[in-house]
Amino acid sequence: MRVHMKRIRSVYLAGLVICAAAVLAACGVSRADASTYVRGELDAVYRGVYNEDYLELVEDMTKADAEEKYKANVSAEAEYMLYYFMGVEYPDDAVTAKAESLIKEIYSHAQYTVGEADKLQSGDFVVEVTLSPIEIMSLLPEDIFGEKWQAACAEKGITTQEQLNNVSEEEYAAIDAAYAMALLEEVEGLLPQLSYGADQDIMLQLELGDDNYYSMVEEDWQYLDGVMIDYYGDYTE
Repeated sequence: MRVHMKRIRSVYLAGLVICAAAVLAACGVSRADASTYVRGELDAVYRGVYNEDYLELVEDMTKADAEEKYKANVSAEAEYMLYYFMGVEYPDDAVTAKAESLIKEIYSHAQYTVGEADKLQSGDFVVEVTLSPIEIMSLLPEDIFGEKWQAACAEKGITTQEQLNNVSEEEYAAIDAAYAMALLEEVEGLLPQLSYGADQDIMLQLELGDDNYYSMVEEDWQYLDGVMIDYYGDYTE
C-alpha cells in the first residue's frame, strides 16, 4: 500500500516563483518604492489583494495581471500539495477544485510584515520580511496518509497489494481521487486549529539588471514561498 514520503520542496517546479516576472523600472525608485513593491507582490500572490500603489509602481501591471498571478500561484501550490505532499497521482476536476479552494482559504491567513528597504552600493535593494509560517499541514498525523489510502482501496474491495496491482488504470484513478478527497477533507477539518510557527526573518533582494529594471532574486522568493505553508513542521514552536 501507499507510503507517505517527505519531498524536498526546493526541487519543485519553479512555476511557484510567480513574482519574478514583475519588474520595476529603476528610474527614480526609492526605498519606500522597494518596500511597496515587495508588499504588493506578497498581497497579490498570497492574499489576492491588489494595491493601487503597487499597480501604479510596477510597469505594465494591471489588476487583471495581478489576478492572474494570484490564480497561477494558487494553482501551483494546490498542485504541490496534491502531487508532492499527499502523493496524489490522478487528481480529477473535483479534487483539483477542492485543493485550490483549500489553498485560497489557507493563503487568506498569510501573516507577514514588510520592513523598510535598504539600498546597497551595487544599486540593489534589500527588504526584510518577517513571515509567520502557517501551521496546518503539519497537524496531520503521519499515519493518516496510509489510513486514507487503505480506506479508499477498501471501498473498492481492494485489500491486498496483488489486487491493487491488477486493477485497471481507470479503477486506480478512482481510488486515487477518493483518497485525495478524503485527505483534503481532513485538512479542511483542521482549519479551526490553524496556527503559526516561529517567525522567520527573510531577506528579499531586488536586483538591478543591465536593462535598468529591478526584479526579485528568484532564490529569495523560492525560500519565502517554501516557508509560507509549513508542510513538515520545520518551524513549529
